[in-house]
Amino acid sequence: MDEINDFGYSRSIVKTLDLKSGELEEVISRLGSKGTYLIGGAVRDSLVNHLYGTNLGVFDYDFFVEDLGIKELKEIFSDYPNVSFSRFGSPKIKFDDFEVDIVSFENVLASSIYGLAPTFENVLKSSDLSTSAIAYSFGNFSVCSFGALEDIFSKRIGFLNSNSLYADLSRIILHSEKLGFEIKQNSLEMIRDEYSTGCDSGIVDYLKYKGKDDKIDLVLTKLKEIKLG
Repeated sequence: MDEINDFGYSRSIVKTLDLKSGELEEVISRLGSKGTYLIGGAVRDSLVNHLYGTNLGVFDYDFFVEDLGIKELKEIFSDYPNVSFSRFGSPKIKFDDFEVDIVSFENVLASSIYGLAPTFENVLKSSDLSTSAIAYSFGNFSVCSFGALEDIFSKRIGFLNSNSLYADLSRIILHSEKLGFEIKQNSLEMIRDEYSTGCDSGIVDYLKYKGKDDKIDLVLTKLKEIKLG
């Protein structure tokens, strides 16, 4: 895992947080800076905006906390407006134009799906796409990456872990188009091996479930182009 202290990177991430004014400030204040990380897309998109002059909006903020368990998170956020708790106990907070998800070390995909110890490094390793294996440490003011920075610098994206076939195929196309990144060769080969028109109904159902009906034609067209390429 790489850890980089760069003022420009930190500033771009803090700028993204500042756009939500005191709403995120209150969340971070309740979590505390020690052992708290902003992970995944919010960090990636902030850095892409900084590096390439894009204007990607951030609507989901995912936090990972090393030092707070599920019971403690419930106590901290039980009185918070518009909060709900997953069946695993993770808080989700809905604001007017964005959402916040908070994951405890006791409840991470690294442990439940991949059999890895629930450590911060393994949280990054269990990301679905290569460019999502990135985080910002509020304790060290640093960017932490499990190969994500390298792909962001080279404007590439690839599969890192399998989630579900329909979600994987959909997400890599959507992220590639959103970021303007090319899909890595080994991931193109995986798409050619795994995708067939028999997947289309499952992909359509997934995209509808995610509220992305307007992306169905794009995803299916791109997958067919890759399959034939």
